[in-house]
Amino acid sequence: MIQGDSMARTSLNFAHAETLAPLLGLLGLFEDPNYMSANSPAEAITGRRFRASQAVPFAANLALVLYNVTGSWQVQVLHNERVVPQPMCGDATVCDWEMFKAAQAKHLRMDYHSICTPAATASANDASDEL
Repeated sequence: MIQGDSMARTSLNFAHAETLAPLLGLLGLFEDPNYMSANSPAEAITGRRFRASQAVPFAANLALVLYNVTGSWQVQVLHNERVVPQPMCGDATVCDWEMFKAAQAKHLRMDYHSICTPAATASANDASDEL
Protein backbone atom coordinates (compact mmCIF):
# COMPACT_ATOMS: atom_id res chain seq x y z
CA MET A 1 0.00 0.00 0.00
CA ILE A 2 2.72 2.47 0.93
CA GLN A 3 5.64 2.12 -1.49
CA GLY A 4 7.81 5.19 -1.82
CA ASP A 5 6.84 7.80 -4.40
CA SER A 6 5.00 5.42 -6.73
CA MET A 7 2.04 4.66 -4.50
CA ALA A 8 -1.47 4.89 -5.91
CA ARG A 9 -3.35 8.05 -5.02
CA THR A 10 -6.69 6.26 -4.76
CA SER A 11 -7.67 2.65 -4.27
CA LEU A 12 -11.36 1.77 -4.29
CA ASN A 13 -12.88 -1.56 -3.30
CA PHE A 14 -16.56 -2.38 -3.29
CA ALA A 15 -18.55 -4.98 -1.37
CA HIS A 16 -22.02 -5.81 -0.12
CA ALA A 17 -23.48 -5.00 3.30
CA GLU A 18 -22.92 -8.64 4.24
CA THR A 19 -19.17 -8.02 4.15
CA LEU A 20 -19.25 -4.48 5.51
CA ALA A 21 -20.97 -5.43 8.78
CA PRO A 22 -18.27 -7.95 9.82
CA LEU A 23 -15.55 -5.46 8.84
CA LEU A 24 -17.11 -2.83 11.10
CA GLY A 25 -17.02 -5.43 13.87
CA LEU A 26 -13.36 -6.25 13.24
CA LEU A 27 -12.51 -2.56 13.44
CA GLY A 28 -14.32 -2.38 16.79
CA LEU A 29 -16.78 0.24 15.55
CA PHE A 30 -20.17 0.26 17.30
CA GLU A 31 -18.90 -2.28 19.82
CA ASP A 32 -20.98 -2.47 22.96
CA PRO A 33 -19.09 -2.59 26.27
CA ASN A 34 -21.11 -5.56 27.51
CA TYR A 35 -22.13 -8.82 25.90
CA MET A 36 -25.69 -8.71 24.59
CA SER A 37 -28.14 -11.58 24.89
CA ALA A 38 -31.89 -12.05 24.95
CA ASN A 39 -31.65 -11.88 28.74
CA SER A 40 -29.88 -8.50 28.80
CA PRO A 41 -31.70 -5.74 30.69
CA ALA A 42 -34.02 -3.56 28.60
CA GLU A 43 -31.80 -0.50 29.21
CA ALA A 44 -28.79 -2.30 27.74
CA ILE A 45 -30.76 -3.42 24.70
CA THR A 46 -32.35 -0.05 23.97
CA GLY A 47 -29.07 1.79 24.62
CA ARG A 48 -26.88 -0.52 22.52
CA ARG A 49 -24.37 1.03 20.12
CA PHE A 50 -24.75 -1.47 17.28
CA ARG A 51 -27.90 -1.02 15.24
CA ALA A 52 -27.90 -2.69 11.85
CA SER A 53 -30.15 -0.02 10.35
CA GLN A 54 -27.52 2.61 11.16
CA ALA A 55 -24.34 0.57 10.70
CA VAL A 56 -25.22 -0.92 7.32
CA PRO A 57 -28.13 1.02 5.82
CA PHE A 58 -28.73 1.09 2.08
CA ALA A 59 -25.63 2.51 0.37
CA ALA A 60 -23.52 2.08 3.51
CA ASN A 61 -19.85 2.80 3.00
CA LEU A 62 -16.55 2.75 4.80
CA ALA A 63 -13.49 4.77 3.83
CA LEU A 64 -9.98 4.47 5.20
CA VAL A 65 -8.10 7.66 4.38
CA LEU A 66 -4.33 7.56 4.59
CA TYR A 67 -2.42 10.77 5.31
CA ASN A 68 1.30 11.50 5.37
CA VAL A 69 1.72 13.92 8.26
CA THR A 70 5.31 15.20 8.41
CA GLY A 71 6.71 11.83 7.36
CA SER A 72 4.40 9.78 9.58
CA TRP A 73 1.52 7.80 8.05
CA GLN A 74 -1.86 8.29 9.71
CA VAL A 75 -5.24 6.68 8.97
CA GLN A 76 -8.70 8.12 9.42
CA VAL A 77 -11.90 6.04 9.25
CA LEU A 78 -15.11 7.42 7.77
CA HIS A 79 -18.35 5.48 8.07
CA ASN A 80 -21.16 6.70 5.84
CA GLU A 81 -19.12 9.85 5.11
CA ARG A 82 -18.65 10.70 8.80
CA VAL A 83 -15.39 10.55 10.71
CA VAL A 84 -15.64 7.96 13.47
CA PRO A 85 -13.51 7.42 16.58
CA GLN A 86 -11.14 4.46 16.35
CA PRO A 87 -11.30 2.23 19.43
CA MET A 88 -7.86 0.74 18.72
CA CYS A 89 -6.38 4.24 19.07
CA GLY A 90 -8.13 5.39 22.22
CA ASP A 91 -11.11 6.71 20.23
CA ALA A 92 -8.94 9.22 18.37
CA THR A 93 -10.22 10.18 14.93
CA VAL A 94 -6.76 9.89 13.35
CA CYS A 95 -4.57 6.91 14.18
CA ASP A 96 -0.92 6.09 13.57
CA TRP A 97 -0.77 3.66 10.62
CA GLU A 98 1.56 1.22 12.41
CA MET A 99 -0.73 1.18 15.47
CA PHE A 100 -3.76 0.64 13.22
CA LYS A 101 -2.07 -2.27 11.42
CA ALA A 102 -0.94 -3.82 14.69
CA ALA A 103 -4.50 -3.66 16.06
CA GLN A 104 -5.78 -5.48 12.97
CA ALA A 105 -3.00 -8.09 12.94
CA LYS A 106 -4.87 -10.32 15.38
CA HIS A 107 -7.61 -10.70 12.75
CA LEU A 108 -5.23 -11.49 9.92
CA ARG A 109 -3.68 -14.92 9.75
CA MET A 110 -2.38 -14.69 6.18
CA ASP A 111 0.54 -12.86 4.67
CA TYR A 112 -0.78 -9.68 3.03
CA HIS A 113 1.94 -9.56 0.35
CA SER A 114 1.46 -13.17 -0.76
CA ILE A 115 -2.29 -12.61 -1.15
CA CYS A 116 -2.38 -9.10 -2.60
CA THR A 117 0.45 -9.11 -5.13
CA PRO A 118 -0.69 -9.38 -8.76
CA ALA A 119 1.11 -12.72 -9.26
CA ALA A 120 -0.56 -14.27 -6.21
CA THR A 121 -3.95 -12.92 -7.24
CA ALA A 122 -3.58 -14.27 -10.77
CA SER A 123 -2.52 -17.73 -9.56
CA ALA A 124 -5.39 -17.78 -7.05
CA ASN A 125 -7.84 -16.92 -9.84
CA ASP A 126 -6.35 -19.63 -12.06
CA ALA A 127 -6.72 -22.19 -9.26
CA SER A 128 -10.37 -21.25 -8.69
CA ASP A 129 -11.09 -21.79 -12.40
CA GLU A 130 -10.04 -25.41 -11.96
CA LEU A 131 -12.67 -26.11 -9.30
